[in-house]
Amino acid sequence: MLLVVAATALALMMLVIVTTARRNPILQTPNHDPNLHLHYARLRPPTQPAARSGSPTKPNQHVSHILGTTFVDIVLGLLLLVVLWLLIAALIAAYRRLRLTRRRAHQGGELPEIDDAVLESITAATGRQQQLLLEGDPSDAIVACWVDLERAVAAAGVERHPSETSAELTIRVLDSFEVDRTALGTLGRLYRAARFSEHPANEQDRQQALAALVRLHSSLHVADRAGV
Repeated sequence: MLLVVAATALALMMLVIVTTARRNPILQTPNHDPNLHLHYARLRPPTQPAARSGSPTKPNQHVSHILGTTFVDIVLGLLLLVVLWLLIAALIAAYRRLRLTRRRAHQGGELPEIDDAVLESITAATGRQQQLLLEGDPSDAIVACWVDLERAVAAAGVERHPSETSAELTIRVLDSFEVDRTALGTLGRLYRAARFSEHPANEQDRQQALAALVRLHSSLHVADRAGV
């Protein structure tokens, strides 16, 4: 929340700086012509200005002023874009945390705090589960992989609801990490088909389960780095 407030304040400051830098003064002192004199309400004709010697410098000064102003505008614009990007990133992170909190409350209470040690116990099973998928009959391999995933999730110490199965607990805990839901759903569907269907799984099902497992653990690592 502090990051959002700080980013908002910086964005407003940059906007004020850019606006102030480009604003022209409202009141200007009228130019005074030294050749124009008033004497008893009579105007004297202006004298002829003396010829200037040397090369003119005002055009060069004007070009330098334009280039300097343009450079400052570009730098301020880039800084403003960076601040806005940080603000958007902070808002997205805050929204994700709020959505995660609401979903946990909707699922029947807060999950216990899952620290790095528990995450390591879940992700440490990645290699073992991939090896289980590659061994033996496709149906047995898919079932063994899912059961091992259930055991890894159970190590987090999350208690099951009275009407909740081990598979439902696994889905609930993994879903709280903002993992790849499509991969999680695919792996769960293949597990149910391999365990309860009359048709045995084939090699194509094994490859689908392996790909889903890889995506699942990859998204779990991303959620861990994001601090979810």
